[in-house]
Amino acid sequence: MKWIKVKKCNSNANNGWVRVITIIGSGRVGATTAAFLMFFEVDNEIVLIDVIKNLPQGEALDLNHAAAILGKSVRYKGSNDYKDMEGSDLVIVTAGLARKLE
Repeated sequence: MKWIKVKKCNSNANNGWVRVITIIGSGRVGATTAAFLMFFEVDNEIVLIDVIKNLPQGEALDLNHAAAILGKSVRYKGSNDYKDMEGSDLVIVTAGLARKLE
């Protein structure tokens, strides 16, 4: 595993370009990762992608509400289409199979 160091993004960073992080997998780990990225304001836009219909859209809606209440300048977008991750600066994969009882 390789750790990377990221700097806080502000509205004047990158000559006005919006930096984008995509999180593939909108389950508990993906949603928690997205929430932590909001608290640290690492990027301006975070895209949540999942194969389960309406899951990433619902998580994005909840996180956008939380960001507005907390005064964070992070926008979330939920999608079921991998085309929406085009142009992302960083992709985080949290997708996997849930554990099942044997």
